[in-house]
Amino acid sequence: MSADTDQRACAFAIICVDGNVDALAALRRDVREVCGSKIDVKACGSPERALVLIDECTASGLRIPLIIVDYGLPGMSGVDLLLALQQKAETRATRKALVPGDVTVSDLLGALNVGALHRLIPRPCPQQEFGESVRSLLTSFFVHHAPEQIPDFADVLDEGQFPRAYKAGQQRQRKLDHEIRTLKRSFLATMDMTDVEVDEAMRAALEVSLGHPPRRDFDAGDVLLRQDGAVDTIYILLAGSVELLRTAGGQEVVLHTQTSGRIIGLLSLAQRQRAFYTCRASTEVTVLPLNFDQLEEAVQRNPLLSTYFVTALMRSLATRSKRTAQLQVEIGDLNTRLIVERDQLGDAGIREARLLGLAQQRRG
Repeated sequence: MSADTDQRACAFAIICVDGNVDALAALRRDVREVCGSKIDVKACGSPERALVLIDECTASGLRIPLIIVDYGLPGMSGVDLLLALQQKAETRATRKALVPGDVTVSDLLGALNVGALHRLIPRPCPQQEFGESVRSLLTSFFVHHAPEQIPDFADVLDEGQFPRAYKAGQQRQRKLDHEIRTLKRSFLATMDMTDVEVDEAMRAALEVSLGHPPRRDFDAGDVLLRQDGAVDTIYILLAGSVELLRTAGGQEVVLHTQTSGRIIGLLSLAQRQRAFYTCRASTEVTVLPLNFDQLEEAVQRNPLLSTYFVTALMRSLATRSKRTAQLQVEIGDLNTRLIVERDQLGDAGIREARLLGLAQQRRG
């Protein structure tokens, strides 16, 4: 064993507590047989001494992965000692085993209910069975509280628990990585994605999150949302095109066709407002209808969906704003031309009036 490994091994200690001198010696010997020189094994014969020893160990930087306590201790039961250790921050994560003796069911339940007991280890017991218990408890501690140390102690741990532990750890790591990526992402992170790529990513995420929800088809001329009507469903446009229009003074004014976007009704649904536009299919269309609960469920299952929704909405609103600005420019140009034409007509009228006046004068 290298000097670095020796130093790491010395950072851990197992505590054995038994009021019987012979039983304590046998317990310490059996634990050492399992751990070898990898982990120091300390022994004491009373709960008071155990508490002092544990304070000394933790004060010197030692971590205690396992403590094995006999129930029949002088002055304090083994269960009471384990309960006391569970209250200490330094030993809360310590795996705690009890040599049961004459322990009562109520004592066991009291310890189990607060997480102060992880295993019963009858004594005496076959060394193989005892070794399996010790290895299992040590493995549990290292996997959850010192995973970086596993390579240094692999030969005293239960490798049979590694696949389950690593699988659970990898799942937690993937979830954490996903959450970190989600936190790092915003609509700015999709700037390099094309509109088609954003639409496809949003569509695929919805499919996975909601288990391929049903589509709905509309014929050309069908109304999806009606102006000033209640909005309880949004539509993700999958195929075809729609137009957005408003009715004013009995006249329909089509405001957006190519700039309608792929998400229909989201702003009204989110703000619990009535529809501002009428949305009408200008061709045969296929949509993915989602109510508020489905939308909320999808975003909870895949937080990236909120990024795609925000990106799609911002781009759609930007396109609509650009189109609105273009319309305003066009209206301004039309007004200018109308003014010019009005002035021209006025000038022509004045000239015509003058000519008529001159003609009348000549006839007179």
